[in-house]
Parts: sequence; structure tokens; C-alpha cells
Amino acid sequence: MRAAGINHPADSPDAAQLGGTAIDVVTDKHRLTAGVSPRPPNIAVPEGVQELFELVGLAMQVADHIVIHSASHDPFDDIKILNDLFDYVHGSGQPGATYTYTMNHEPKSLELTPLDALSQSQRERLAFIEFRLWFLGDVRRPDLIERFGIAPAVATRDLAAYREHAPQNIAFDGRRKVYVPIAGFVPLFAHRPERVMSALSRGFGDSQSRQPVGYLSCDFPLRLNQPPLEVLAVVTRSIHQAQPVEMLYHSLNRGPSRRVVVPLALVDSGLRWHIRAYDRLSQDFRDLVITRIEAPVALPATAVEAHECLAMDPEWNRQVTLELVPHPQQARPEIVARDFAMQDGRRILEVRAAIAGYVLQQWSVDCSADHRLAPTHYRLWLRNHEVLQGVRNALLAPGYGLDG
Repeated sequence: MRAAGINHPADSPDAAQLGGTAIDVVTDKHRLTAGVSPRPPNIAVPEGVQELFELVGLAMQVADHIVIHSASHDPFDDIKILNDLFDYVHGSGQPGATYTYTMNHEPKSLELTPLDALSQSQRERLAFIEFRLWFLGDVRRPDLIERFGIAPAVATRDLAAYREHAPQNIAFDGRRKVYVPIAGFVPLFAHRPERVMSALSRGFGDSQSRQPVGYLSCDFPLRLNQPPLEVLAVVTRSIHQAQPVEMLYHSLNRGPSRRVVVPLALVDSGLRWHIRAYDRLSQDFRDLVITRIEAPVALPATAVEAHECLAMDPEWNRQVTLELVPHPQQARPEIVARDFAMQDGRRILEVRAAIAGYVLQQWSVDCSADHRLAPTHYRLWLRNHEVLQGVRNALLAPGYGLDG
């Protein structure tokens, strides 16, 4: 038995040319032509995928090779049907004839479905694609599959949908096999800074709830400073992509100065956001306030040196044990112990040395040796204040260094 040569459906050869009978299957999405051994030349096929599968199964019993010409304008739908077709044929015990898929048309322009007409779940997935592009600098199909628990075909459709809505934002990097943002990126969705920071530090959204608001009324203290998103995006992409950044930084001590830094991690002090970075100007690891960064530019062609990596940051990798107890001058220490879930009248915290001062400042912990600060403002006392020796940001710890 020999395989038939197949042309464009409009030019399908007749049975004589094929050396056998040509079976043409036409549905609203596909036209299938198979070269087979002699059979009746005319087979009526209902419009439907299941009937197509059954006829293909029949053809595969007698054909060496099948060529499927698509009349669809949705290749992702075609691919799903072809995958189902393959599973059907091999699952039904039919011989494993191969098939080839080609598109014989130019995709026509389709009217885009407005974003607000998409399902809530698909909008969340498209927003996730945009989030990763803008703030992490790449997105892959497995990212969607892992985050939302969707099938590969659905992830493919979502990436295609985002490209249709925002072709100016996304391109495919064939070398890395990932989608990447394009210069001049303009977001489709409104990304509030607090949501972005929460997503970056705690994960993107809650897949178990599609509620647009929380289940209960809730309010939070206001942040008086929010990092500009156009600055934040460059910084977070550089962290994720391990790239240095050139910027103008406004320091309280030096004023504005241009410098190149290697962003390594985000740090929330409780009042504002910093980046932990290696500063090539001071040749040391520093915390830089994001709101003080101006005009950052990533330097992808500049290598990050081994001594500039987070693993080489002594303060980041040093753990400090903080022993917090109720302030000795508190009238009701048992209430304080209850408020802070203390065991045996104390709360032990293991924190990085790089953030110890922020933690003690945020929770208003009296760090003086003789607990001299007012208990009305400081409900906690750091019993082992000596642990802060050598910690650079201990100067933020309330009362630390005051004479006993």
C-alpha cells in the first residue's frame, strides 16, 4: 500500500490520480483527504467532530498516511482536535497511521472580545500573564498551568488571547523559549502598587476565590509612600533576570548621584519598600529605598560578579535571635504576652540581621539595656539587646546604644 500525495483541498486529486479512492471529509472546521485502497468514492459525513474521528479511524485502518488540511481560522482549536483525534485512534486499537496537519489559508481578522466580556477566570489569567511580563520579565506556558491548574491547551489559548489584545507588549524569545515584554510596554490591566507588592512577596491572588472583594469589610493603615510602578518594574525584572541597573539615587547623606547597583531582593520595612542590592559605588551591600530611585535602566549586557550575589551578603545570611518580653514597666504584662502569643512570657524571633532593625522599629520594641523608654509607647523589651552588636541597621532599633 502506498501513501497518497495530497494537495490543497480546492485542488484535491481524483481517485485515478491517487491510485485509489480519495475520501474527502469536510466539516465546518476541517477538510480531510486520505489516500486509501479502493472504496466507494462518496461518503456522506455529518457536521461534527465525533463523526470525523470515526471516519479517520476507518481511514487509518487502510491508509499509510493522512493529510489534514484545516479550513479553520483558529489553529489552537485545530491542535486540540488533532490531539483528541490521535488519542481516539490509538485508544480504539486502530493501526497507527501517521497524519500531517497544514493550514491552507491566511488567518482572517477577527473582532476581539472586549476584556470585560471575558470570563472572570480568563481575565485573571491574562492579568497574571501581564504581571509576569511587566514585573518579572518573562512568562511560560508552564507558569500558567502551575498557577491555575489548567490544561496546556487552555494556557496556549490564554497566551494567544493576550497577544491578540496587546501585540505591542509581548514577543516570543525563541532562544530561551519564553515570552518576554517589548520596549514601550503599556499594561492592559490596572495594577495597584499594593497588589503588586503583595503578589511579589506573597504570591499572585487566591485561586480559590473569584470574589472581587474580601468576604468581610477590612481596612489597613495607609502607606504614605508607594513605589512608582515604572521604577518598580525595572527593579523587579532585574532581580528576576539577575541584571545590574544604572540609576540616579537620592541619598539623605550624599544627595543625588548616579550609580550602578545589582538588585538582589525586596525588603519591606513595614513603612516602605527597599531593595537589597550590591552598590558598586560604595562596593558594599545596601538597602535602597525604591521611592528614591529615579530613571533606572537595566544593563543586560553587564555581568554580575560572584562577590555581588546574595549568597555573599553577610548581613542577609546572618540569622539573629531576638528575645522579646513584655516591657518590665507594663502594668499588665500578661495582656502583652497574650497579644504577642508568647510562650513562658517571651517570644523568640529568628530574623536576618539585614532586617532586624526594621522589625524592632515596626513593633516599637525598647532595645535599651535598662528598658528606659516609656512603656506607654513601647510594650515590648528586647531582653538580649547585646545580640544587636555588629548589626548595621541596629541604629533603627529604638533605644539601642543608650547608656545603662
